[in-house]
Amino acid sequence: FLPYGELQGPYYPRGGMIELPNALQRVGERHGMTVRLQTPVSRVMVERGRAIGVVLADGTEIRSAVVVSNVNAKTLYAEMVGEEYLPWLARRGVRSYQYDNALPVVYLGVDYEPPLAAHHTVIAPTLDEVDSWWRNRGRRPIPARHFGMVDWPTRTDPGLAPEGRHVLNVTVAGAYRGIDWDAYKHRFVDEVVGFLSADALPGLEEHV
Repeated sequence: FLPYGELQGPYYPRGGMIELPNALQRVGERHGMTVRLQTPVSRVMVERGRAIGVVLADGTEIRSAVVVSNVNAKTLYAEMVGEEYLPWLARRGVRSYQYDNALPVVYLGVDYEPPLAAHHTVIAPTLDEVDSWWRNRGRRPIPARHFGMVDWPTRTDPGLAPEGRHVLNVTVAGAYRGIDWDAYKHRFVDEVVGFLSADALPGLEEHV
């Protein structure tokens, strides 16, 4: 859904991204689907080389013809399925799988209409700076100048905020391993807002 919405549109569901799973639930239930929320799965059951269901955290077994998962591959195959059920090449792949960095998102509420031209705006220094940071991110986890994307949901869906107010979601690059995020995050937000105010969104600081 997300790649389609971003690349073919961008399309934004009114009410926010939560409306995508809500719609799936409505359609599924019309066709007999049962939804269980807050129901952790601890293990995928395997017989004769194929998944036949799941075991819940409370020990309940649910058998099914097909098991579909959106858990990341390493957790799914190494922990929930078990490497003993995998072909050798898959075992090797799972063991070598490394998690990438998550990107921080700064959510802002503002009391003015931001001077942006579109729902999405890419904010970046020169391509050389981006490339240099990417190649050296292990030694310099935070870019010298922030870059990323500003998402303006209320441009498409004004009902997400009171009249005259707007929300912005700012996704920025960074490799945050080894950083005490709890200690750093408030200063980080100030840095991002200051960066945007100085360049892409003049005056933003006075309107957050």
